[in-house]
Amino acid sequence: MKLGVRCTTPSCSNIAIVDDTESRLKALCPKCGYCSHDEMDLEESLRLMDMIKWRSEQLQNHFQSGDYCAMYDQGKRLLKLVKESILHPCNIRNVQVLDKLFDSCLQLEKFDEACDYVSQTIQAYE
Repeated sequence: MKLGVRCTTPSCSNIAIVDDTESRLKALCPKCGYCSHDEMDLEESLRLMDMIKWRSEQLQNHFQSGDYCAMYDQGKRLLKLVKESILHPCNIRNVQVLDKLFDSCLQLEKFDEACDYVSQTIQAYE
């Protein structure tokens, strides 16, 4: 699992790693060698990943306090943001949200939904 975005090449489904080490943001796909997300999209993705990291800590606090409904509701809102973004499905922040949703669904006995969330993480763990 990595911090990356979807490759923009239609025939490629690989994760393009965001490189912020130079003066300009870029993302290159290790499989096809191409990714054309502009710098503004990449900056937005980095901000989203930072926000998800912070919110994941809040979700963990809800879990520890037993507030599974709040964990579930916030997790669903985060997942909506992730799905609307250019983040790759195997992006570690996406997987963290899915894992938290899985945990909350188990606690709330929403087993079918829990199965759906865990199935979305399988590719990332392969």
